Amino acid sequence: MHRPITHRLEQDLADLRSIGHFPVRGGAEADDDAATATIEVNGEQVSRQAWDDFRNDQNWRRSNEERSATLKRQQEELEHERSLLREEQRRIAAERANEAETRGKKDEKKELPDYPESPIDEPDKLLVAMRAREAQQTEEIEALKQAIGELRNQVTNTEKSVDAKVSRTRDEERVVTHNNNLFESFRDKHPDLSKKELDEIREEVQYRSRGPGRGRQVGSMYEYNNRAFDDAYKVVCFDRIKAQLEQEAENRGLRNRRNGNTHGGFRLGVAGVPGPDATIEEHAEHYYTLGEYSPRASAFIEELGRVKGPDYIQKMMEYAVDRAQEELGGELA
Repeated sequence: MHRPITHRLEQDLADLRSIGHFPVRGGAEADDDAATATIEVNGEQVSRQAWDDFRNDQNWRRSNEERSATLKRQQEELEHERSLLREEQRRIAAERANEAETRGKKDEKKELPDYPESPIDEPDKLLVAMRAREAQQTEEIEALKQAIGELRNQVTNTEKSVDAKVSRTRDEERVVTHNNNLFESFRDKHPDLSKKELDEIREEVQYRSRGPGRGRQVGSMYEYNNRAFDDAYKVVCFDRIKAQLEQEAENRGLRNRRNGNTHGGFRLGVAGVPGPDATIEEHAEHYYTLGEYSPRASAFIEELGRVKGPDYIQKMMEYAVDRAQEELGGELA
């Protein structure tokens, strides 16, 4: 029994450049005029797109550096606040300890019995006086213990609060670094993307990171998962990817015609292959039974596209993606 379509779709979407693989809908073409325009910079002619990319990259890096510096400064301020709190707590503890120590001396309501002039002759009075003083000392010690316990709880709660703020600041700084590294790695893999496309991809990632399973909230920020930019690329650059896949399909068709294979190795409606009149769901299900990234799956897509047209292929893949989004709760990564 083959695996569910949603599980196989999750694997197939890992590599959009593979043969017969289509992304989800969306995206826009790059601005060709902006890419070919030139300006003079320091006496040299450079493309407007290259200059804009350079300036925007500088601004982006500067923004990240400012964010990191702000987080570091906030952490230092929290550490300073923590030291001030500890100093104040030590002062309060000293005052309360001194107050507890002198409480018995200031309490004029209790009068202790005097020691007898002749303890040997009056042992009972001596015992009463000693027990009274012992009871008073016990009360003072208990009061002091209670004050120390209350102060200890206050110090503990304050330290926990400060530690939580420091930890949250460190976590947010780590998230900034993690997200920036993911973006740098993605940009290195796609040097042909324009600044406009990169900005749209980053906006898409920021939006998608708030969905179930796509990002983890850390403080006021979201930590992107490792496939966040790849998934956003499928949405934003759909037209670009579609053109590449169509070109690859056309090249395969030329090779098949040269080899005398005009149906790509598949005949619709023969040997268990759904016919041309089958539903989109049946075609999509059969595609995923042929094996991930297999030549048979690519040949099936090519033959189906030849008979039904490229628009039908796009609708079929979009149907499969929409169905997977419903079953996975919106998570494709």
